[in-house]
Amino acid sequence: MTAILAGAAAGLILFTLVKEVVPAWSGVMRLALTALVVLAVLPTVQTLVSFAAEAANAAGAGEWLTPLTQVLGVAIVSGLLAESARDAGASGLASGVELAGKAALLLLVLPVLRALFALIGGT
Repeated sequence: MTAILAGAAAGLILFTLVKEVVPAWSGVMRLALTALVVLAVLPTVQTLVSFAAEAANAAGAGEWLTPLTQVLGVAIVSGLLAESARDAGASGLASGVELAGKAALLLLVLPVLRALFALIGGT
């Protein structure tokens, strides 16, 4: 994980230098650096999800894990996209992405709420 942070810091320094020399490349470079960091972190996230799945199955709550991981994924991706749009100067697009992300989150949570209400209602 330390190597990822060091690589991100080096990328940030490179981004700052390139932005000053060739401003037209700053948007593409920002997206490329973000993608590289996300791809570098994916194995760590996979380990965490595997651990959470094992723990949830051991506790008998495995059916709750899939919707929760989907909600987390949508929240993270929509947040990253909205921030990228804001950085690019497209605040209207960022607001639209945030709205779409929130709507997707509500749709993903509906089955969980339905199951929770059934559990509380005893049906």
